[in-house]
Amino acid sequence: MLFTAYAFLFFFLPLIVLLARSLRGQTRNLVLVITSFAFYGWWRIDFMLLFIGSSVMNYCAGKWLASAAEQRRKSVLITFVGLNLLVLAWFKYANFGIENWNAIMKMLDFDTVSWSKLILPVGISFYTFQAISYLVDLYRRKVSAAENWIDFACYLALFTHIAGPIVRFVDVLPELKRPALELSLLERGAFLFMVGFCKKVFIANNVAPVVEAMFGSPDPGAAGAWLGLLAYTLQIYFDFSGYSDMAIGLGYMIGFKFPMNFDSPYQATSITDFWRRWHLTLSHWLRDYLYFPLGGSRGGAWRTALNLFLVMLLGGLWHGANWTFVIWGAYHGLWLAGERFLGGKSLLENRVPGWLNRVFVLLLITLSWIPFRVESLPRLGDFLGELFSTQWQLPALGEVQQPWFWGCFILGWFIALFAPNSQTLADRTSRVGLTFLFLALFLIALHELFSQELNPFLYFQF
Repeated sequence: MLFTAYAFLFFFLPLIVLLARSLRGQTRNLVLVITSFAFYGWWRIDFMLLFIGSSVMNYCAGKWLASAAEQRRKSVLITFVGLNLLVLAWFKYANFGIENWNAIMKMLDFDTVSWSKLILPVGISFYTFQAISYLVDLYRRKVSAAENWIDFACYLALFTHIAGPIVRFVDVLPELKRPALELSLLERGAFLFMVGFCKKVFIANNVAPVVEAMFGSPDPGAAGAWLGLLAYTLQIYFDFSGYSDMAIGLGYMIGFKFPMNFDSPYQATSITDFWRRWHLTLSHWLRDYLYFPLGGSRGGAWRTALNLFLVMLLGGLWHGANWTFVIWGAYHGLWLAGERFLGGKSLLENRVPGWLNRVFVLLLITLSWIPFRVESLPRLGDFLGELFSTQWQLPALGEVQQPWFWGCFILGWFIALFAPNSQTLADRTSRVGLTFLFLALFLIALHELFSQELNPFLYFQF
């Protein structure tokens, strides 16, 4: 079930908000658990069963870790973190491993392995990371074990953040015990939900056809390739930040306060600054559970640079089982490592006017989305070649000739580069005018949604 599906908007959402705000204690949490598992089961029952299994395993692991003797705590942690990673690796990387193994066997003229491709369960990367953060925080004694399975399952499975933000048990524990149900939070949540919905429907969905056409064309030319890349740069931001706004808004509406996930990332002044603004909960997770354990910045400049590179390399692989994601992670890792020697600043910062440095950083970010979007290494090379070809006439495609596309394209870039982010708008003490504006836009977006094909959120595939 999608946040933009009619069944969700007109049945699931109002029902859950009503139940969450009228029930109390364990009854409320149990209802949220049941409805959240039903949300996952809407796609496939086996996804739901896997999720239930993960919640039971990690709840029991937490109890065991909390009661284990001091000398055994580390081995318990390693065992269950390893099991979580093993399950994730099986579903996410088995296809990748078999494909590469078969490619090598073909080169050596050996027999290949017959294989039926596994389907990636929705949200597995996100709830696995949440489970690991819970176990590590227990080990570090930053949080106590969940008192009961219902509370833990509510934390892990809550439908509002199936694809982010990545939340921690310590952050949602107060709301599990005493939900924040002030009417002001309901209004704030509804506002953020409408903002995110408009981002998805008006910007992300309307530039998506051009992205598909240009990345799918064998010969888009330089103009078509750049247009497709710039459109994808908008699509992935407005799709994922729109989803995050909706998820955070849903959290407020049912009594949970989730952290901000985006802070105007295309206004960054360096790649380091970009990762302080993009997918913040993932950045913080990688910092606290991977970068710091690797040594962080304690081993000197070169070791710090290596740690940054390794973290981003693994972060790229977390996004997808494809060599293109490894390249994407390595690309960002190299820039982060290089900027470490510049004090976290861009290569051009303080050397050129500020606006020119921002253009330079935005160009680096935009180019980084190519390996994130293409399906294979050969296609990566082909698309890079198209970017720097001499063919500067736009392909005569219907998607490019639509005035609606160009309006959304220009509006999207204006918002991304100059407008305040959603949380800043929501933080305004008086936003009555803005609320009515986005209510009107939300109603128009609902009407627009009826004319669009089903367009899932991009990060559901991760």
